[in-house]
Amino acid sequence: LAPVPMTVRPICWDLDHTLRLYPLPDVIVLADRNSQFLTEYEGCVCMNPGSFGVDYCFAAYYPSSREPTFCCIEDKEGADA
Repeated sequence: LAPVPMTVRPICWDLDHTLRLYPLPDVIVLADRNSQFLTEYEGCVCMNPGSFGVDYCFAAYYPSSREPTFCCIEDKEGADA
């Protein structure tokens, strides 16, 4: 979880297990300011809904079908805030 090479980054082997996800959940939502993405890894849906405050886009996840949907709200010109 650090943007440096393995040779530079120290690893505390006594605590490395704390960053593992086992068993994998059905969905992981990584919500941050980066753009939207969707990927699947060994049956786990991983997605980022994007930044709602920037482009008014969000994601809806339906657990029964395990399907995410990305949506955007249209910005109306001249609308009162």
